[in-house]
Amino acid sequence: MLNKEKNKKILTEILSFLIPVALAAIAYFMNGIYPGGKYTVLTYDLRAQVLPMYSYLSGDCPGYDNFFYSMSGGLGGNFFSSFLLYYSPTDFIYSFIPVSILPDAIYFITVIKIGLCGFFFSCFLCRNKNIELPGYMIVVLSCCYALMSFNLIYSMTPIWYDSVMLLPLLALFTDRIVTRKYSPAFIFTMALCIINYFYFAYMNAIAITLYFIFRETEECRRIKEILKDLVVFAVHGIISAGISCIVLIPVIADFSRGKLASVDENPVFINNSIFDVIRMMLPQSYSNIATGSAPNIFCGTMILLFFLLWLLKKGDHKRAKITSIIIFCIYMFSFIFGPANRIWHGFRDPIGFACRYSYTFVFFLICFAARGGATLRKIKEKTSALSLLCTILIIYTFFELFLNGSFLISKIHTDYGYVLQNEYERSCDLVRTGFADYDKDNYSRLEKNFGFTSWDGELMGYDGLEMFSSSYNDSVIRFLYNLGVDAYNNHISSTGLTPPVADFLDIGYYLSYNSDHSDYYDEYQQYKNYYMFKNQDVLPLGILLPVKDEPNVPQFTSNPFENINVLISDVSGIDKDIFVDCAYELTDNTESDGRVYVTITPDKDGHYWFYRSVPYPGEYNDNDPNLNYHRVLSCYLEDEWVGDYGQFGYRYCSDLGFLEKDREYTFSLDSPYTSSGELFLAYLDMESLHEMTGNVKGLEISHIGNDGIVLTGNVDKDTDLILSLPYEKGYRIIVNGEKTDYYDYRGALLRIPVKAGSDTVEITFFPPGLSCGIIVSLLSLSIVILSAVVLKSKKIHEES
Repeated sequence: MLNKEKNKKILTEILSFLIPVALAAIAYFMNGIYPGGKYTVLTYDLRAQVLPMYSYLSGDCPGYDNFFYSMSGGLGGNFFSSFLLYYSPTDFIYSFIPVSILPDAIYFITVIKIGLCGFFFSCFLCRNKNIELPGYMIVVLSCCYALMSFNLIYSMTPIWYDSVMLLPLLALFTDRIVTRKYSPAFIFTMALCIINYFYFAYMNAIAITLYFIFRETEECRRIKEILKDLVVFAVHGIISAGISCIVLIPVIADFSRGKLASVDENPVFINNSIFDVIRMMLPQSYSNIATGSAPNIFCGTMILLFFLLWLLKKGDHKRAKITSIIIFCIYMFSFIFGPANRIWHGFRDPIGFACRYSYTFVFFLICFAARGGATLRKIKEKTSALSLLCTILIIYTFFELFLNGSFLISKIHTDYGYVLQNEYERSCDLVRTGFADYDKDNYSRLEKNFGFTSWDGELMGYDGLEMFSSSYNDSVIRFLYNLGVDAYNNHISSTGLTPPVADFLDIGYYLSYNSDHSDYYDEYQQYKNYYMFKNQDVLPLGILLPVKDEPNVPQFTSNPFENINVLISDVSGIDKDIFVDCAYELTDNTESDGRVYVTITPDKDGHYWFYRSVPYPGEYNDNDPNLNYHRVLSCYLEDEWVGDYGQFGYRYCSDLGFLEKDREYTFSLDSPYTSSGELFLAYLDMESLHEMTGNVKGLEISHIGNDGIVLTGNVDKDTDLILSLPYEKGYRIIVNGEKTDYYDYRGALLRIPVKAGSDTVEITFFPPGLSCGIIVSLLSLSIVILSAVVLKSKKIHEES
């Protein structure tokens, strides 16, 4: 009998996994997404951010790259927090997946994780002694959890699935605490949840606390008893957090230099109306992922019916029903009002992906519905007609989940688009082949004027400038922004990269769609219609400053050309302008075509650049309904498009091209509906650039790899060495065998004091806070083990 019940339970759990996998796979197939199909599963953040991270696991970048530090984007820096932000333990499988078939691997993992959501929810229901449900009902409810709208809409962020999967297990082990038993399983599961993804673990912690209170009321506990049990529950949570400090402390230390250092601007008070939220509980309801959008919370019509059935049935559990209504209202309040919504997101407005905690609401809905299903089971046993109706409802639910999933995937494709399989293969072939033959013996960064993701260096295995990560160094962002590079918030690209800045940042090779940059760089090789150029003026990674402690160093201004002049003067010791101001006439009135017109008459032949400044970090409000107006700002020379100079409210340097002396030109630029900003126009003096970069001295790279960087060379006098690496805590600097303190250059770059003579500088990195986190984690783990030993000894003593 026991074996029969056990086999039923195993079958229930297997079906709860297989059915969601099958339905999700068919829904994707109906939209042309399957291994070898027309489309890949790549879209939005999965393409822009997550894909490069997965590729990094199997890649081999040429610089200092490992799990702690990476030079593959944004000048490099602490990679540990990025690693924790994008990877879950299950993602290590990508270490063995070639980049060429990575989208297919992500597809398989996605549908498997959807199935695992159903599997773990069935484990929760099968072992829940408070609800008696037949196996088929558990399968249906588990499929509703696995195929909820949240899981389909947010498939572009696969790491979120792990938190969805772990929530039912947390609830299962919370039930043990409710029965007043010590639960190491809860401690370790919560710790795993935090280590896996600390951000969603925070949401899970709030949700599981609400679940704990609900279960306490269901057990008819009084207020004093609930408060007493809540302390025990909190102790379990604190120990879990202690075990997780190996992640928490380094992450907090790292985010304090970026995301936590920024301030939310223009917080929204009303996110949605109650009607928007209710509409999202209906089948084939869709909300995009923009900030402030309605939550994607549909999980099956049957769930709402069963929830109402439980609430309306007369009998016991009145307090539990009242608590369930309160929890329901808490979520409604959170979905509607911005301040409540921000609590769930760490007291900040999320950037896109609204109401990220909505899966926890679905968890509660299905938990309440399960109690309605148990009630229905007792009624059904007495009425054959109701049994038939229930069977029809179950069949309809599977069909409804499939249709809803297929509909949501098609909507994502309409709004954001899935990447074509041949587009991905073509991009991989182009970049990998284009960068295949550069001189790898002499380290330098690589860049290009096109992209497939927002972090192609990670994806294709080279060290480039572009980067997009929620773990970022705000000082580096501002430094590059002041140099006219397209850099803001958590994003850096090569757009706006001028030749002097490319020299300074050690960008030795440039891959281009065309040969437009041949005026600046030498053609190195050609692949199909693409050209690689070599930068002959590239400066070394480590530059020796000509003056050690120069007083009254000029500060950066809103003019990037002036800032670039200051920067190159700093490292060359030559006081000369590379960018020379050029006079222009600005038309007073904006023309009817919405552009601003400028007239210039160059006094020299050569390339001219312009920049249109706005206050950092930009002039647009993310919640402004006109945000999409002028998303990309373009400039035109004699009415011919020559390039872009900004996007949203941000600006970067733009090359007008080669202009002839004494010829009058008219160039125009798109003008956004807000203030136009200050215009700077400058001539690029290449002769001065060659002279100044030729005067720069530095140390040579004798070794660079995943274990660190070693620089060697002769130093004429005591001075400072600056590197185009980000300044931050965590470096270990050894100069001539002695550990040395380091400083910052302009608040952003690494600066190391060196003495006259033959110097060897060794650079390694260890994430700040990690050592402390390991110690706290070990101490917390010791507490769990010691508690288990004491309780076991006590039990043995009582039994004897």
